[in-house]
Amino acid sequence: MIIAGFGPGGRALADRLGIMGVSYSIVELNAATVTRQARLGRRVVFGDASNAEVLETAGLSEADAVIVTIPDDQATLRAIQVARQAAPDVFIGARMQFLSGKVPALSLGADEGTVVEVATAVALEKELLGALSKWMEKRERGAASGA
Repeated sequence: MIIAGFGPGGRALADRLGIMGVSYSIVELNAATVTRQARLGRRVVFGDASNAEVLETAGLSEADAVIVTIPDDQATLRAIQVARQAAPDVFIGARMQFLSGKVPALSLGADEGTVVEVATAVALEKELLGALSKWMEKRERGAASGA
């Protein structure tokens, strides 16, 4: 598997893949991140995921999947297009910042897209409303006890 972009999303994916015993390589433009990950023994390539040579260096011809976690929709769309042209049968997953980017991602060849603004809405509902519910229960218990 190739993980293009090694910010929080790419790292979370890598952690899960490591637990599952799935090998992966990283494509990253941040030189400090590349150096750090190489020191940790990870297979990492410095470069732009929208460059076919960079993807090939990362192992595209052997990869089952390319997951693009770049926080820039235009760069992600370019990476999807290049990956799909170079590897017609590979699974491509993409992180899109905005809902408006999902349809173009799919039309360029992504098999699946996760939309950050939708994922954030789900997290807000779950986390903030859960915390609010606990807070309200605590407040009601305090009112019932006369505190």
